This record gives sequence, C-alpha cells and structure tokens, in this order.
Amino acid sequence: PAQPTSIHIVVSIPPLAGLLRPLLPEGATLHTLVEPGRSPHGYEPAPSDIAMLGQADLVVFVGMGVESSLPISARSGAEVLVMAETLGLASREADDHADHDHAHGTGEADPHLWLDPGLVERFIPHLADHLHSVMQQAGAEAADLDALRSREADLLARVRALDADSRERLRPFAGTAIITHHPAWSRLASRYDLEIAAIIQPVEGAEPTPGHIADILAAAREHRVRGVFTEPQLDARIAERIASQIEAPLGTLDPLGRGDWEAMMRANLDELVRVLTTKTDG
Repeated sequence: PAQPTSIHIVVSIPPLAGLLRPLLPEGATLHTLVEPGRSPHGYEPAPSDIAMLGQADLVVFVGMGVESSLPISARSGAEVLVMAETLGLASREADDHADHDHAHGTGEADPHLWLDPGLVERFIPHLADHLHSVMQQAGAEAADLDALRSREADLLARVRALDADSRERLRPFAGTAIITHHPAWSRLASRYDLEIAAIIQPVEGAEPTPGHIADILAAAREHRVRGVFTEPQLDARIAERIASQIEAPLGTLDPLGRGDWEAMMRANLDELVRVLTTKTDG
C-alpha cells in the first residue's frame, strides 16, 4: 500500500480550508490561522501560527488585504498561492488597512472572492496544481497523484452543482434589494442578480452614525428592501433595529463558515431563500 504523503498546508481562513480539505491526500496536515468563529480583522498570530507557517509546504491566502494583519512570510521553501493574484484580480496588499476597509465590498474591490462560486471554480485547478507539485516534491506515488485529479474533478462538479442550484433557487428574486451588515456580499449578489441597497457597517469596526442609519432607512424604502442580513461574527442589534423599522425579515449570512465551504454556501443559499420568501406587509 502507498505510504501517506506527509505534507503541511497552512491557510488563512476557514473557507480556504474548506476548499483544500476535499483535495488532500491521507497524511496531509491542514492548519487554519483564523479559527472558525473569529474574524480576520484584528487577528493577532499566536506563536504556534508562526511556527506552523515555518513548517508549511504550501501556504494559501486570499490576498486583496484580507490577510493584512496576518504574518505573510512563510519559510523560503514553501509554495505560496494567493487567490486574488492567481485569478488576475487587483491586489490591494500594498494599500493601508483604512483604504482597504472603505473600498471593501464595492464590486471589483470586494476581497470576499470565495463567496463567488464562479471564481472558486476557476481557482480549484490552481489549488490542485500546487498541491500536485508539493505532493511530487514529498515523493508521492503516481497512484496518489492520479487520485488527487479525481478528487479535483469531484470538487469541481460539486461547485458547479451548487452554482446551478443557487441560480435556480434565486432566479425568482432577480433584482430584489437586500441590506447587508458588512460589505462581503457584492460578488455573490452580482452573480445571482440581487441588489445590495445599503450596507450597515461599510467600515470594519466603525459603528454606523445616526446619519448613516437614516440613509439606510431611506434606501430601504426607495429600493423596497425584502431582507436585512447580519453575520454571526457581528453584533446583530443594529441590523435587528433596522429590520424592525422597515418591517423586513432578518436573516444571518456567514461569510467565513466553519471549514466546510460547500456547507457554508448551501446554508447561506437556504437563508437567502428563506428570508426572501417571507411575506411582509406593505
């Protein structure tokens, strides 16, 4: 029998772990720097994280400022794969964090690349190629390398199925306006033809001012908003207040999940459909 392939992989956030885990051979280790339930904003690396990066064979980051507080340096021998650069999207790494937060969530500048199944589908072959290279360097056998390609095909099929289900289930709501708590959802909204009428907290960590809340309420009425969405990593009270003032249902969308990308995306799809099918007066 083939020996397990001993390779060490470090990713920044749980959704990347969720894309890598289905591809991994037996014997590989996967370490996520920002644990499920935490936000990458304000994250401070523990000494164990620095040590893990030092031992990594492959490091996978999103780029575009998502990891601005993470230790980017890995040991010189590690392969480093940055999703944004691989997909040819503008890198915002050099910008300071304040600028990143302001642009965060507006179309092309939205760094939440993993929430768009189209981008994920394009990224998986790059992920598999880097994994293939690292496995080869670790002395993996031909059968293990072939097995990686079949796992890649399986994962791609699941991503395409999720995308098709999302299109099908969200088609009845084309053009529907929603309000989100945090600027994470512009890519998903544009892929499935939803409109984000307003964002409660456009700048990470800054509470919305009374003037901004008034603008949100005005936008909600103008665009006939059908749902308000908070996130499990954020304090929901302001979102609850806005939802009750505009008499729209409140939902929770999770941009980070718990390390299973497909489960996170399907739960978010279910929640979008649940909220948008909720009947409200008016």
